[in-house]
Amino acid sequence: MNRLITTLTLLMAVNTMASASAESWRTLFSFELLQDSGSELYHEGRKLRNAREWSKAIAVFRKLEKDHPQSRYADDSQYWLAYCTEKTGKLEAGYREYQALIHKYPESPWRDDAEARIVELAQELVAQGKEGYRKQIDQRLDKANRMARLQALIALGELKDPKAVPLVLDVLKNEEDREMRLRAMMILEDLDTADGVPIVLEILKSDTDRELKLRALYYLEDWETEQALPALHIVLQNESDRELRLRALYILEELESESSVPLLLQVLKNEPDRELRLRAMYALEEIEDSRAVPILIEILTSEESDRELRLRALYALEEAQDPASLDALLHVLEHEPDRDLRLRALYVIEEMADEVPYEAIAKIINTVLTTSDDRDLRLRAMYILEEEENPESVPLLLGVLKKETDRDIRLRALYALEELEDERTIPALEEVVKNDEDPELRMRALQALEQIDSPEVVPICIYALKNDPDAENRLRAIEVLADHEDKRAIESLIAAAGDDPNRNVRTQAIIALREFDDERATDALIQFFRKEYKKK
Repeated sequence: MNRLITTLTLLMAVNTMASASAESWRTLFSFELLQDSGSELYHEGRKLRNAREWSKAIAVFRKLEKDHPQSRYADDSQYWLAYCTEKTGKLEAGYREYQALIHKYPESPWRDDAEARIVELAQELVAQGKEGYRKQIDQRLDKANRMARLQALIALGELKDPKAVPLVLDVLKNEEDREMRLRAMMILEDLDTADGVPIVLEILKSDTDRELKLRALYYLEDWETEQALPALHIVLQNESDRELRLRALYILEELESESSVPLLLQVLKNEPDRELRLRAMYALEEIEDSRAVPILIEILTSEESDRELRLRALYALEEAQDPASLDALLHVLEHEPDRDLRLRALYVIEEMADEVPYEAIAKIINTVLTTSDDRDLRLRAMYILEEEENPESVPLLLGVLKKETDRDIRLRALYALEELEDERTIPALEEVVKNDEDPELRMRALQALEQIDSPEVVPICIYALKNDPDAENRLRAIEVLADHEDKRAIESLIAAAGDDPNRNVRTQAIIALREFDDERATDALIQFFRKEYKKK
């Protein structure tokens, strides 16, 4: 009101400027100074405020209040007095000064700001354990002052006050102010309560505010409730907004509900947006429903399909483990130029191996081994064959061992043969023990022979004990001979006990001889013990 009077006075003065005498100007100027008697103090206080000299600014604003209570700057001064008091760390004193502004100057344009600051200070004081200030927050939720209501809502949310839940829900249901509703939705996300689900679902179904619906979807993402399925389906079917539909798909992925499969398949089949189709694929991958297999196969074998979609289809098929996809996987292995897709196809086959006849698996493995020059693919094929542990794989493994030049692939073949414990493998293992230059391959062949309960193993291990240049392999040969307790090994063990250049081999040969109930072994042991006794 003071400002309005002053402004009108100035306008009246302007109308008389043209005819005013010098004396009149002096009179007008003096009048203006009289009306703005607190101006100088107010501007001095603002300068001190800007310089962050809070205490000095407080003193100036108090002087203005005392000496010029009718100044048009009185309410401005009161607001900045409260602000500076707050900045000194005296929150309760600042709180009282803001209240004083509201009581003394109810029509002040600073009132809304003061209301908001009262709420913020009350929030800080409650956080310090001063619960008496909480009612100031509650009271302002019912005020007409929009800024104060909004600030009170924010304060209750940040304080995690349980009373905030019904208030927030009421705002969402009945409030017309868009920003208030948006803020209420954000607070609801932070309040960690499922009470909002029904109202949020209603917003998704019927509200037209895009931002509010997006926040509603973020809220639902935290709760993963099947109650949300109908609303999410509506969003996918009826919404044109890409981000809303994408967010709905994220939630469906988490829910893993079979009831969503038809709609997800529809998105996958008809949706032009690549990212939406990809997200539908992720959701189907989690659900693991066989109804998705035909369209996954269609995407996988279509040359027009996006690479990432095809890769994702393979992941989904890996989860489904449906033998119906086997032909499509073989097609990928035979015709797909993309190495990652071929490798993933092998992983899928590996996962479903127990559900597929061995003949089909063998065909695929043979295709990879004979047509692919990619080492990783061929190694993965060998892992699959190893895990099969099927006696029917012996011919294929022996062929790999005989023809393959890659050392690691041959090693995997030996691992697989070790698991099979099949006498048909003995000639091939003998060939490795006697002629292979790689000590690890020879070791693995000896370990495979150890698993076979056949007298044919003994001569091969005697050969290894006499001739293998690697001490570890000779030790392994001794273990196999000791297990068989075949008297054909005694002479070789005696020789090793006396003459092997490696001390551990000599020791293990002596220990092995103890397993034989034979005069030759007994005599040799006596001779060794006498020799050791003489040394001492």
